[in-house]
Amino acid sequence: MQSINGHSAACCNIPPVVSEGCTPKGTYEAIGGLKTYVSGPPSAKKAILVIYDIFGYYPQTIQGADILAQGSGEKYQVFMPDFFEGEPAKIEWYPPVTDEQMKSLMDWFAPRKPNIAIERIPSILRNIEEKYGEKSWGAVGYCWGGKVIAITSGPNSPWKVSAQLHPGMMDVEDAGKITIPHVVLASEEERKDMDAYERELKVEKYVETFEDQVHGFLSARADLEDEVKRSAYERAYGKRASSPGAISMENGRALASFQNPQSLDCDISSLHCKNAITRNLVSGYLSIYQIHPRINKMIPATMFLRTARMIFPAFARVQSTQLAGARSFASMQMAKRPTLALMERVKESASLSASGKGAEQVRGMKVRSSVKKLCEGCKSVRRKGGKSGKGHVYIICSLNPKHKQRQGK
Repeated sequence: MQSINGHSAACCNIPPVVSEGCTPKGTYEAIGGLKTYVSGPPSAKKAILVIYDIFGYYPQTIQGADILAQGSGEKYQVFMPDFFEGEPAKIEWYPPVTDEQMKSLMDWFAPRKPNIAIERIPSILRNIEEKYGEKSWGAVGYCWGGKVIAITSGPNSPWKVSAQLHPGMMDVEDAGKITIPHVVLASEEERKDMDAYERELKVEKYVETFEDQVHGFLSARADLEDEVKRSAYERAYGKRASSPGAISMENGRALASFQNPQSLDCDISSLHCKNAITRNLVSGYLSIYQIHPRINKMIPATMFLRTARMIFPAFARVQSTQLAGARSFASMQMAKRPTLALMERVKESASLSASGKGAEQVRGMKVRSSVKKLCEGCKSVRRKGGKSGKGHVYIICSLNPKHKQRQGK
């Protein structure tokens, strides 16, 4: 296996995702009495402890560790200890479909509770820093490892930020005790548990459920031969140019760059986007719903999203639930538009002259009576009446009845 030192060509490029025959970029070392996979430059001041799933050192998991080490602008040193000491579960046991497979899986789990990792983490971190120097730590756990990460992310956690990927043994009590920025990337199989879990997370967080993905899609069970599954794998690890570093630890915070509430590229509800391209895409998307409100009745949001994601990778950060919010937001803005336009005209008229005969109250504001037409359908009509008998001039609109205004005598 090829070692990396921070100056090699391999370290200067994000390693490509390959479906098979992946060559590990790191080396195995003995740390804290355990065989440990180490990837990334030793000089890195930031490090990530990765805790694998029950299948141990699987090629897809090792590839993920290499991406975490080299997949962002700033390099990280990644450590993945072998807590199972060479005896991982066999992948053919999961999911168990026979009594024999179930028994084998349960027998394997019995002596391998999360505590076997939790109890050894302090000494492992200490040994790493004795060898490589002090580090600022983040942590990532898959399935079984996610449980370990959740438990160790409470008060006095050694991590600055932590992440669970297709978490296992989820417990809302764990979520309520987490005190640091936290990321949860779940598969379709964990969906039923995610709402309650997310509600209990009271910290800076990013939670996403990947539609149509199986438990283990980012580690041992990742099917990188399948284009859709490979795409989800790449997006979660931030491999696409438009989605840099989904599991990034920049400045010790969970960037989860496809949508972290604090550092996110785009807030779809307010159209506050730091990235102009993303802003234009989302703005255009909202415009579709504003101009063609029937689209959401003809095309389900999930179907529209899948198509949009294929064309614009930036939409990978948008969820179907957010689309519902976007539609509501667009509808609200459409409903407000006549009133907003009227008020703009009112303000414009008011600014023409500080005084004016025939000024009237419009929504509590004194304005000049010569209000302009609001659209092509507006026209002036004089109606008889009033004390003088001369009547009043009204603006009426054949397109929008809300444009009706009294213009004055």
